[in-house]
Amino acid sequence: MRPVSASVSAQKSDEPEQVLTRLSKYKTWTLVNPSPVNMEPAVAALCAPPALPLPASPHRNKFISVYVNDVGQRAMMTRLHPEFPQGSLIVKEKLSNRDSQAPELLTAMFKRERGYNPESG
Repeated sequence: MRPVSASVSAQKSDEPEQVLTRLSKYKTWTLVNPSPVNMEPAVAALCAPPALPLPASPHRNKFISVYVNDVGQRAMMTRLHPEFPQGSLIVKEKLSNRDSQAPELLTAMFKRERGYNPESG
C-alpha cells in the first residue's frame, strides 16, 4: 500500500496537510446511511486496527456509517455501482455499537487521477 503523498482532487498543488484538513471535516459531508449498518463479521475483520489487544470475537456486531464529500455525493447517492469522479473522498466509521459516539476505526478512500498507481490498478 502506498502512503498518502499528493492530492485527492483535481488540484495538483494539494499537499498532504491539505488532504488531512479535508478529511478532518468528514462529519460535515453527506451521511450515506442515516443509521449505522451492522457489519458481517468477515467484513469487520478486514478493517481491524493494527495489532491491538482485543477481546474474543472483536468482529461481531460491528456497525458502519459512511460519509462522502460533495465531489462524490452524486455518484454515491444515485448509482448502484458508482464510478466516482476524481477528488471523491469517502470515510467509513467502524462503530462498536449502533449508539457509539466515537468510531473504533476510520477508513478513508479517495479517487486519484487515472494512472496514479498502475501497479495496483
